[in-house]
Amino acid sequence: MKSRNAQAALEYLFTYGWAFMLIILTTGSLLYFGVFDIDRLRGSDCVFPAGVFCEDYYIGPALDGSGVPEVRVRLRNSYGVAVELDGMRIAGMLSGERDCDLDGSPPPFDWGRDETVEISCLIDPDAYVRRQRYDITFTGTFTQQGHTYVHVLRGWLSANAQ
Repeated sequence: MKSRNAQAALEYLFTYGWAFMLIILTTGSLLYFGVFDIDRLRGSDCVFPAGVFCEDYYIGPALDGSGVPEVRVRLRNSYGVAVELDGMRIAGMLSGERDCDLDGSPPPFDWGRDETVEISCLIDPDAYVRRQRYDITFTGTFTQQGHTYVHVLRGWLSANAQ
C-alpha cells in the first residue's frame, strides 16, 4: 500500500499557499500605492549646531497672503555673545539654492545674545506640494562680536509642508 503523506502535504501547500500569496500581494500593493506612508508618520526635525536653538519652523503658503510658498525658521542665539550673521541660503528639494531674508533686512544682521531671528526663504511654487515631506539645508556664515574669524552655520529642517 502506497503512502498518502506526499499527496496530503501537496494539498496542504496548494490550499494555504494561495492564501499566503494573496496576503503578500495585498500587502505589496498597499505599500506601493502609499497607504502605509512612513514619511507621513515620521516626526519633524529642526537641527542646528550648539549655540543656535531652533524655536519654530514653517513650510507652506506665504504668511503675508501672497500665496507664494515659503520656508520660515525662527532661531535663537545661544552663543552667549552677539554675532553678526552675514547671510543665509537654503538648498534642497524645494528650491535649488536661494538666498533668504533675515527679519526682513539685508545682511549683515546684528544678532544679539539671546535674541531670535526669523529667516524666511521663498521656494519654487512648482516644487511645492502640500503635505509632502521636505528636507532642507540651511547654510550661512557669521562672526562673533569682537572676533575676526568667520564661522559656518549649517542646519537642517525635515518636515511636512502645510
